[in-house]
Amino acid sequence: MKKLLFLGLLSLGFTSCGDDPVITPAEGEGGTKIEMTVSKTNLTMGDEVALTFKMTDGKASEDVTISLKAMSGSESVEDYFQEFPKSVVIPQGDDMVEVTSLMVTSGIEGRKAFTLTASARGYNIGGSPVDLSLQEYFYSTVSLKGLTNNTVVEGDTFVLKVDIAEEVLEEVVINIATEATNLKDLPATLTIAVGEKSAE
Repeated sequence: MKKLLFLGLLSLGFTSCGDDPVITPAEGEGGTKIEMTVSKTNLTMGDEVALTFKMTDGKASEDVTISLKAMSGSESVEDYFQEFPKSVVIPQGDDMVEVTSLMVTSGIEGRKAFTLTASARGYNIGGSPVDLSLQEYFYSTVSLKGLTNNTVVEGDTFVLKVDIAEEVLEEVVINIATEATNLKDLPATLTIAVGEKSAE
């Protein structure tokens, strides 16, 4: 069970013998399209991120090498990953490849924003570049539901709500603490269930 700190990212060449066309790099602007998808864009230390590259119009007629860069401005941040995949290959006769990588488990303070860019000669990579972020924890946003100014009049009731950026993969327990002494029935914790992004 994770504890979360409570603090308030055309060209169609020849046809193969099978059902799927075989894709060759286009001569003109843009090239043949490959679509990149990223499993999650808001990351915390130790997270696993999956990158998928899929040809949208058929299968590759040759090995297709896709180069990757992780940058924050003009600075490389490949060290945000335990092992950064500098390149991936869609093999000849296939139409996709997926690679997974783990983020570092230490050395990150606060929130780090960066951009992941993919390129391949003669191909247009859809979904690239993509903006990602890496942080120590998923920080929570706490609010009083339905009260835009988060103000409660003495004697009124309220609903405490907490939100985080991503759907959680396992149950997350958030500790509730306050210096106020005149609140009744304030829970000690709120639990965000698997697959959810908030609790109240």
